[in-house]
Amino acid sequence: MSKGFSLIEILVVVGLIGLIGILSFSGLNNSINFNLKSQEKSDHLNNLVKFNEILKRDLFQSINRLNRDTRGNRLEHSFYGNNPGLEGSFLSFTVINRSKIEGIGSIRYIEYIFEENNIKRVEYSHGDLSEDTNLIEDTLLTNIESLDLVFGKNLDWFIEWPNTPWTDNNGLPESLKLSIQIKDIGLIERNYLVAF
Repeated sequence: MSKGFSLIEILVVVGLIGLIGILSFSGLNNSINFNLKSQEKSDHLNNLVKFNEILKRDLFQSINRLNRDTRGNRLEHSFYGNNPGLEGSFLSFTVINRSKIEGIGSIRYIEYIFEENNIKRVEYSHGDLSEDTNLIEDTLLTNIESLDLVFGKNLDWFIEWPNTPWTDNNGLPESLKLSIQIKDIGLIERNYLVAF
């Protein structure tokens, strides 16, 4: 009577252990990839919520004020908005914030920029700009494939604001409709009321 294992029995056991290891590793790898994609999508959605809240707050706090540019000249309009095409500033306006933060005025100039498939928010520390005006820049959304804006006033819609740039200050639009196509999420459309 033999008390050992045959070579064939050992090879079968080693093969089964290897097969179980390969299947376990494959399952673990799929689970990790799924978790990474889920986390990435969750991050996109969190950033979208953050962007929505910040833009809603900024538009709610917007005021009809003619600011000065870095040369000291008054701007012709208090609110500028357009469809950026490939890149560029698509919203700029003034907000009033009553919170007291040292070195930052209660009236601030805000600009939203579409650049390299990202939406950035730039906040200037004061409404009237100078060469030494401090600014805070924050990237709010990434992977933007397209961006479209329309501005509403008196039941009419305009693709840019001011709607009649050759006249005196048009003031603020009453509403803003924003459509954003985001990679891996899809089309997001949102309507905002503008303070007036």
